[in-house]
Amino acid sequence: MGVQPLTLTVDSNQMKSARLALGILALLPFLCIGPSAFSQAPIVGPGQFIMCPKSVQASIVTATTTQLVAPVTGQSVFVCGWHVTSTQSTSTTFQIIFGAGATCGTNTITLTPAFSVTSTAPSGDHQTYAIGPNSTVSQGLCVVTVGATIGQAVMIYYSQF
Repeated sequence: MGVQPLTLTVDSNQMKSARLALGILALLPFLCIGPSAFSQAPIVGPGQFIMCPKSVQASIVTATTTQLVAPVTGQSVFVCGWHVTSTQSTSTTFQIIFGAGATCGTNTITLTPAFSVTSTAPSGDHQTYAIGPNSTVSQGLCVVTVGATIGQAVMIYYSQF
């Protein structure tokens, strides 16, 4: 008693049907995924939040523009917040700006309006993530102080990359 060979005869139509069935089986996982990944609209805005691991502080005693974060070629400055108070009994005014040059005088971008502060009414704003606008590339961060008698304690929370 020997083993008899098995012979199958398949015509070309059966082969085409088999290939079609295998192709559909291979595509089935992709057809069942649904529209979620394939129909997602482009993301508008930053894809990741920007945290601020750095801080800078200054005691400003004259009405001037003081650079707190120097510009770095190819990098931008992102601000998460500030705390500013007057060390005088009278109110003083400050404003935070971005710009190129030693006093941010070129291509200036205003981050805040002019705020008036006293020793009993400081200005503070601190977020977990950077707030806008940020500087353009290669700009620094400055504080503009105005008033006859100036005395301000300034702290800025930022990131630069």
